[in-house]
Amino acid sequence: MKSFIVSSVVVTTVVLVQCVNSFSLPCSRRSASAQPLTGSRSRGRSFQWRLDALEVDAMTEVVGGHGRVGSLFLRERGAMAVPRGVAPGCLTADDVPIIVAVPSEEWSAILDATPSHRRSDLVWVGDNYNHNAENATVVIPRFTVEEAGADPVVAVSPPTCSFVFGKHSAALAAVLTSRGVLVQVVESWAELCNLTAHGDTCIQEIPAPSSPPARLVPIPAIDLVCCGAHLNRAADVKVQSAIVVGGGIIGSSIARALIQRGIKEVTVYDPTPAGKTTAASWAWLNANQKPPPSYRSLNQLGLRGWRSDALLQSLPSWSGTLVRTPHELDLAGGYTAEGPLSAERIRELEPEANLTDTSGYVYYFADEGHVNPRDAVLALRREATDLGASFVSDAVGALLRNHEGRVVGVRTSLGVEKPADVVIVAAGAKSSDAALGEAALVHNPSMTYFASPQSTSSSTAASSPHPPALGRILMDQVRSLYVAQRKDGTLVAGGGALKDGLGATLSPDESRKQLNVARQIAQELAPNPVGYSTFTHKEEVMSKPMPRDGFPIMGYVEAGLYSAVTHSGMTMAPLLGQLVAAEVKEQVSLSLLDDYRPGRFDEK
Repeated sequence: MKSFIVSSVVVTTVVLVQCVNSFSLPCSRRSASAQPLTGSRSRGRSFQWRLDALEVDAMTEVVGGHGRVGSLFLRERGAMAVPRGVAPGCLTADDVPIIVAVPSEEWSAILDATPSHRRSDLVWVGDNYNHNAENATVVIPRFTVEEAGADPVVAVSPPTCSFVFGKHSAALAAVLTSRGVLVQVVESWAELCNLTAHGDTCIQEIPAPSSPPARLVPIPAIDLVCCGAHLNRAADVKVQSAIVVGGGIIGSSIARALIQRGIKEVTVYDPTPAGKTTAASWAWLNANQKPPPSYRSLNQLGLRGWRSDALLQSLPSWSGTLVRTPHELDLAGGYTAEGPLSAERIRELEPEANLTDTSGYVYYFADEGHVNPRDAVLALRREATDLGASFVSDAVGALLRNHEGRVVGVRTSLGVEKPADVVIVAAGAKSSDAALGEAALVHNPSMTYFASPQSTSSSTAASSPHPPALGRILMDQVRSLYVAQRKDGTLVAGGGALKDGLGATLSPDESRKQLNVARQIAQELAPNPVGYSTFTHKEEVMSKPMPRDGFPIMGYVEAGLYSAVTHSGMTMAPLLGQLVAAEVKEQVSLSLLDDYRPGRFDEK
């Protein structure tokens, strides 16, 4: 097993100084916590990043980051792939490179989607370039990349030189040089034109787009701009009122976002105080091991949503996660990761973890955290209520339709009929009910245990005024077990190893025995913090929301009825709430959600 630390290798002192000034230093508008990159880079897919987690902004944006050439730049410190449907330039601060590593036929659409004040930060990578690039950065590559994540292949005899020109040329030259690419930094546009005049490079205008430009939809609450298309629904009405079915983390996020976007009347129906599934969630905020890349990017935007949202940003503990896996991971870049870790490094990151007693590989994901889900839901509900939303403690029993069959409201379990321009079903596992649109979900039970470090049955703990605490989230995929500790000291544990007895009706004695068994199992992962605690209660959910294919279900099921149900709801709630509200209020279809429409199940 090999472990690596990512770094940059540069050839000249001048390039090194310019690289540090323009590319490697923190550029976030909100954080300067990341540290300079040090060490040496591996030749494969395994990396270590000795960094603090980024708070909001990425250090570099890569359009086409999951492609072959784009993956070179995505492996740089703090880089993030720009997901399809997100406008380039909104994930980084001004004067930070936006690398465009897609075919030149797509450049026009990229240029149109980029805010005008960020276009000088675009870095065009390709054999074709245009007159408009004179104020940006151009990379003329003379290398090939055989597959995403692989090192570049450069001709040795005769040696072939790649050309770099423009605002971010020093930074790009340093990155390519560190990959073994021979690079020449060109000082003027005229010189670039002269050097490439006799090769295969073509100076051309960016061609006009073959389709109308995408509509740009600002999402100000989380500092995002998304691309979309107008909905062609002649029968749809202008939405002035909305009903949200379900008031957990997703439903409450949607309700607040609808009010924020100007919908005058928003009513949420939920008979529970904070959502049924939400209360049983251990609320891990993460994006690791979530293929494919587009889905991982959606989760990364969810993490960014937590950090960007003025209401929610102070609630999570951004402690990072130690994850043990049964196999080595392919860390292709674009997400802060370190590993596989040595036993010494594991102890350095979390002295209280027991992750070295069995086989497996341990990784650290610094950008991750966890949150008290009840606190988050109540905060969202309070703000939504202050803005004018209504939360009703009642369940929805049926949908109301007009003579054309369009959904125009709901009938509650108490027989109350409530009209609305749109009904949004965010009812978790209940979203699969025929009366609510019949979302394609599968059975997914869960049980989470809670422990208090203040009370203990250990005789030795009485002499310890400060019981050992966990600083990191621990996720052991070998044992099928997780443990985390919230800000108030509460320990949360769960996983497949703790599912015995799920759904059973137990006597008080049997419940106490079950809690003690759970405590013993969880103690294997965090011996001291769990050992100095008493498991007080558990929360069961007989069916968590899990779409049939594992991915979110977001969009209109039929006229007037919108479905919003997902796994990883805690991670993505601030993002999805805003995206759903934007689609409903602005009557657009956001490209970011195109892969997650309900209609994908119609063909199966």
